[in-house]
Amino acid sequence: MKRWYMQAWILLVIMGMIAGCEETGGPDYEGEIVLSSRFSFADASVMGYNFEESGFTPFPSGGEPLPDVIVEKYTQVDGSIEPGFNSPSNDHGFYQLGAFGSAAAAGSFFNQYREIETDLDFSPMTDTVRTNDVYLLMTRNGAFAKLWVKEITYLDDNTGTYTEITTAFEYQDDGSGQFAPRTAGAGRDLSRSGKLIAGCPAVPGEMRGERDLKRFCREFERYKALSVN
Repeated sequence: MKRWYMQAWILLVIMGMIAGCEETGGPDYEGEIVLSSRFSFADASVMGYNFEESGFTPFPSGGEPLPDVIVEKYTQVDGSIEPGFNSPSNDHGFYQLGAFGSAAAAGSFFNQYREIETDLDFSPMTDTVRTNDVYLLMTRNGAFAKLWVKEITYLDDNTGTYTEITTAFEYQDDGSGQFAPRTAGAGRDLSRSGKLIAGCPAVPGEMRGERDLKRFCREFERYKALSVN
């Protein structure tokens, strides 16, 4: 009886939050995400990240929004799996800004890179990505995100071998061709909010304001739809 009561109470709290959700506020302009190449057999998709929406979205999904970046599995001659980035339905895509030998060097370059050159040769897919690679992404809408590959983890489950890539990002959508200097309060404060992980929506206890609430609403609605199907 107590278990049923607790489940009902939790459901009422969540549904109350859903009823009060409003899609307001802008995107997160900096943060850290964990992208995964894990394939979901339930809906025949992988989870990618959309910077404008500041959230994860499945691909293929048959609808909008499309993710700006997903992780591909590149099968090597010896049968091993290596990761790469893909930007679906995007004529622009990625440009590798650098490959660095240490986190200190990569982080320093990532933080200092501000002005986007006008003669870069973008590609919808990358070669194999490595730890401490730094990429520039031009989205299908003409916005930009710089990506720092901080960690690559190789995992196995019943879907096979897949990778999770911890990626720092900075996003700009103002059309200026420049990443603005960071200011207090801009984007996500990672010391408080932590990482966003593919397939793992925020929970109420971790919410830090309007943007987290918006994300929780969107992810929970998707979860309900998948549960019904």
